[in-house]
Amino acid sequence: MEGGQSSTSQSYCLRPSTTLDYGERSTINVGLSSRDANAITAQTTFARKDKLKGFTLAEVLITLAIIGVVAALTIPTIISGYGRKDITTKLKKFYATMSQVIQLSEIDNGSAETWTKKSIEYNEDGSINYEANKELVTNFLNEYILPYIRYSKITDGTYGTESGNGVNSKRVYLSDGTYFEAKNGACIDIYYDANGEKGPDVYGKDKFIFIFCNLPADKIFHFDSPNQVFGPFTHLQVKNYETRDLALERCKISAGECAVLLQRYDNFEFKKDYPY
Repeated sequence: MEGGQSSTSQSYCLRPSTTLDYGERSTINVGLSSRDANAITAQTTFARKDKLKGFTLAEVLITLAIIGVVAALTIPTIISGYGRKDITTKLKKFYATMSQVIQLSEIDNGSAETWTKKSIEYNEDGSINYEANKELVTNFLNEYILPYIRYSKITDGTYGTESGNGVNSKRVYLSDGTYFEAKNGACIDIYYDANGEKGPDVYGKDKFIFIFCNLPADKIFHFDSPNQVFGPFTHLQVKNYETRDLALERCKISAGECAVLLQRYDNFEFKKDYPY
């Protein structure tokens, strides 16, 4: 107060700065003009939008392309691995089932060495009599095998059809969806398909050959044992498969002989060096 007159002076009280963290420090001073406050608010909004920025379309497409390449490389391997494990399980089951069937049949029919298994029937011109051999294998199955195994149906097989002279095998569909075909040869040849009718129907992958032999000479040739009557098919004398390396080499040469490698050495499991 001066000279009896009073004057009022305006002053602005500034509060302490308030800091808001939106990923980037922004300071708003309360008490600023509305224009300055609006400018700071706009700056803060832009900073937030900049921090929330997403991927560009190009980045998304590149990421999807990488995922697609990785999937294309890994999914077939995963599926193949699962398929092999499934076939391993079915092969073990089939081999154990057939061995048990023979044991059960022997209780009713005597030793398998005495079972009636006739030789291949030929026509007068020396060609194979397909119908006669199909009847022989049908009789063998009906007497010694089918009463002791669970199956859904039995039909004519496919072996011999390519010759145009008829069929000389019978196909037995098992309860698990797999099947085997049996035909009369020097032994009873048994062609097992672990995938049933799904395919690919390729020897060494889902088709494997086993044999039933009850003559002494055949048992020694194929199994090197006078007591064994059922086992994997061997095209050569069994001494040619007496090590795993030899059996693997035979499997590479002839896919129809891979059951020897799988049953004798690898417990029906597909090792890394398995060729198919």
